[in-house]
Amino acid sequence: MYRATPHQGFVMKASAMAFTVAVFAGFGLAHLLLQADWRTMVIVFVFVGAGALGLQILRNWRFGVLSFFAWIVVEDLIRKYLGNRIVLYGAKDALILLTYVSFLFARLRNRRAGAFHNPIRIPLIALIALAVAECFNPQIEHPLIPLIGMRMFFLYVPLLYLGYAYFDSEERLRRFLLFALLLGGGGAALGVLQALVGLDLLNPEGFVPGLRLELIRVAPESQLSVPRPTSVFVDAGRFAQYLFILFFLGLGALSYWQGLQRDEERALREEPRWRIRALARRVLSVRRRQERGIWLAFALIGAGLIVSAQRAALLLVGAALLILAVKVGRDRLAAWIARFRKPSFPIGK
Repeated sequence: MYRATPHQGFVMKASAMAFTVAVFAGFGLAHLLLQADWRTMVIVFVFVGAGALGLQILRNWRFGVLSFFAWIVVEDLIRKYLGNRIVLYGAKDALILLTYVSFLFARLRNRRAGAFHNPIRIPLIALIALAVAECFNPQIEHPLIPLIGMRMFFLYVPLLYLGYAYFDSEERLRRFLLFALLLGGGGAALGVLQALVGLDLLNPEGFVPGLRLELIRVAPESQLSVPRPTSVFVDAGRFAQYLFILFFLGLGALSYWQGLQRDEERALREEPRWRIRALARRVLSVRRRQERGIWLAFALIGAGLIVSAQRAALLLVGAALLILAVKVGRDRLAAWIARFRKPSFPIGK
């Protein structure tokens, strides 16, 4: 008598479950098509895509971290065109919760001695305990209000542990910096394009409840109108705050890349073996290509800050460019000073 193996039994059960889900999804999609509700249909496809990403996140929690930071950027663009529905907030929470679950499973499978020991663990536990105690306040009008507050304050606290485990090597840190800055540079480029073309770009027509998409600042004396672009975000303030964070991140990344290249060039000059020197040259060329990408993203982020019509943006960009010019040209400036200190016509030699 033929008996199915445990793996074959699991595949059969999974196939039957997938067939059932597909049938119900087909009925739901047909209902939406009959009602011509395209916004709900897009939301359904968003959650289906999030479910497909969830399978990959369960296999690799680091992919979940990158997906979460990418979703933060594109989430507002979807909200703008789908009427700012509250259900879209659930996709971000689902992504981060799946990432937490995947991280816990990976940690249980591979226990390492170098685990992160939180130095603020006791104050953090005390703060969470105080928040839980405040959830039982009898003056609260609705029982969901404490849950929403706990979600807003403590849902992203485990990212402290995930960040320590994610950056386990210098190469992974460089890749994340490059990913974050290129993503922010793309958003900044769209903001600059929106400021040049007009606020109708990347903004839906008509009124969207709860959003201010076309904000124009008017000078009190000259009556000059300055449009504030939103890029892919729902508000000009959110766009400017995102660029401020990335501006400081890019400033630190450029300083880090300069020091890294200086150390590698020094090690390359001191290395006597030609094979290791050839490998070091190849690594150094990769670093230089990555640095060019970071410079491009940093320039786009600086331009996005300027067109965001923030008063502190010009001072911030000017001071940062001055610091970068001094840091990058420090060696050339030292060589220039040494050349002028050296006498042109040495006497007595």
